Amino acid sequence: LVLDVQGAQAAARHAGLGRFTIELARALRRRPRGHEPLVLLNTTLAESAAALAAEIGPDGLVRWAAPEGCAAGRDPQRPLRRAAALIRAQAVMAARPDALHLGSIFEGWDRDAVTAWPAEWERPPTAATLHDLLPLSLRATYLDGAWKAAGLVPWYRSCLAEAAAADLLLCNSAHTL
Repeated sequence: LVLDVQGAQAAARHAGLGRFTIELARALRRRPRGHEPLVLLNTTLAESAAALAAEIGPDGLVRWAAPEGCAAGRDPQRPLRRAAALIRAQAVMAARPDALHLGSIFEGWDRDAVTAWPAEWERPPTAATLHDLLPLSLRATYLDGAWKAAGLVPWYRSCLAEAAAADLLLCNSAHTL
């Protein structure tokens, strides 16, 4: 079982999403129940990667490095972002997981993080935690408002496509209904 914890590495690492992601990884590692939970660390997010690596230890890690400058920005389909997805997928598959869990799909707008899976690669069974879909609930404020003006909508839609491709969605907010 590979646990992608980029949500705990990026901007939300000290907020609820980050704490939830790390606590889930800790719990799964404490009680593996037939799995070998491995934590996938994006070493480009160096400060948080170092702290998590020190806590987890070398035997529980899968490391990968997103290319610097691969944040989605206004173009989630840019080539460097695609390269990051391929590098991440290669690291995940090298661990030979029976499943992949994404602690947060909505990563990488302004940080060098990526949760997309390359379309031409076979995806391992994938579960993802959705912390909220508030932008869909408050469309006028986000998708038709400030996010549209800031160019976030294409990136958000690409993240929603990743959510749709997951085999299992775990929800922990009333704004995911």
